Amino acid sequence: MKKKLSSLLLLAMALSAISCSQRKPASEKSTEATDSIQKTDVSQTVTEKDELRKYVLTLPSLQNESQYKVEIIPSVWMEVDDCNGYGLQGKFEKSVDLETGLTNLIFKSDGEVFQTAMGCPTDSMHYEYVTGPTTLMDYDSSKPINVEVPAGKNIEIRHTVWKVSEMISVAQSTEEILKDFPEYQKKLYGSTYEGYMIKLTNIAEDSKIELIPGITKAVDCNEHWITNQGSGSGGMVEVPYTFYFYESDGKISSTRMACPDGKLTKKFIHSMNPMTVPFKKSEPIVIFISKGLELRYRIWDKTETNKK
Repeated sequence: MKKKLSSLLLLAMALSAISCSQRKPASEKSTEATDSIQKTDVSQTVTEKDELRKYVLTLPSLQNESQYKVEIIPSVWMEVDDCNGYGLQGKFEKSVDLETGLTNLIFKSDGEVFQTAMGCPTDSMHYEYVTGPTTLMDYDSSKPINVEVPAGKNIEIRHTVWKVSEMISVAQSTEEILKDFPEYQKKLYGSTYEGYMIKLTNIAEDSKIELIPGITKAVDCNEHWITNQGSGSGGMVEVPYTFYFYESDGKISSTRMACPDGKLTKKFIHSMNPMTVPFKKSEPIVIFISKGLELRYRIWDKTETNKK
């Protein structure tokens, strides 16, 4: 059953949803959609038991697997129009098998789909995959990815493999950004944050940009990270683009391993939860971060997908 969506949720929905209305039986799916699954290098097996549908994804071996991520995408095949937005409701939960050490993903959902309520011509109706909230996994060909969804809800698991670039430093550009802002926003953001603007043109429109605020500091052999106190999209301002913000007091936490040599090495220390944002060629990426931090970013490019 579809649900009407409040306009207050449009921004969040735009980052995650793609399309849907009434479900289409699997037999009506296009050959292209089926082939897109079969052609993927990631092998997938599906079983059903105890009201759960289990997917097991096996990843092929790659060089430098630390540079790759796998995005797990729950979806349903449904009829949609061209002007409304749609999204599958649900959320991922993770559990660890204590005997094998494998991580299991469970997508909790009742199969409901939300949509906006704009009028749209009936001749624009067509079928597409509608996605729910996704989750990212480290690429590790030595371990299968186990995903469970409710059986009988027509929910499928699809995926995208992303290649992640090295971190790239960004120069601070607070004055350039704030010149377009109204006075009250200049005072608010100019006193608390530093502004950074990223302008990219020679990358694919469906790329993602990972924004990584942090601090360069000499540290020992432990793992270190800074505390993230808040992040998200900025409020409404009189500028023609979305901007983001990231707050942190810059305090560093770490593991507690003994480091016998006492050696300190300069490293870029950042949050364990960086922000990943969509890329639009028509807009710069603007973020305000707490003063005292610096910004780096990484580009995520699709290398392979089974999403039509």
